[in-house]
Amino acid sequence: QYFFPGIDHIISQYLVNHKNEDILLSYVPFGWYQIFTRPYNHSRLIAEYVSHKIVSSWGKPLKLKNLLLKKKITEHQAHLSKEGRIMNTCDAFVLAPWVNPNTIKGRTVCLIDDVISSGSTLQSIADIFRLHWVEKVIVIALASTWIS
Repeated sequence: QYFFPGIDHIISQYLVNHKNEDILLSYVPFGWYQIFTRPYNHSRLIAEYVSHKIVSSWGKPLKLKNLLLKKKITEHQAHLSKEGRIMNTCDAFVLAPWVNPNTIKGRTVCLIDDVISSGSTLQSIADIFRLHWVEKVIVIALASTWIS
C-alpha cells in the first residue's frame, strides 16, 4: 500500500509530538449495509497504513482498534447540504459494544477518515468520545473537500 507523501509527513512531523502518549488508533467504520456496496473501507485501509508506518518509525506498536459502530443507515453525503449532512450523521455512531469505556477515558484517540467535507461525521464521533471522557482526538484524513 502507498498513499501520497502527505500522510508520511503528518506521521513524521505531527504525530511524533505524541510519541510518548498512549494513543488509540481507530477509523470511521462502515455500516453493515455498506459491506454490500463497497468492497473495502477506505478509512480502515488508511488506518492500517498509518499503524504500519508508526510501528516502523517509532519502533513501538500502535494497535489499530475499531472503537466505533455505525448504527444508523445514512444517505450518501455527496449531494447533501451542510445542514443535511449534520442531520444525516446525527446519532449515526456509537461506542462499539466490545469497547470498555474505561479503556478510552483520559486517552488520546487518533481517528482516521478518508475524506472530510463538512466535518459532520467527525463532529458526531467527537461527541461520542466527549461523552466517554476521551482527553484528545487527533484526526487524519486523506483528503478534504471542505463545505462551509
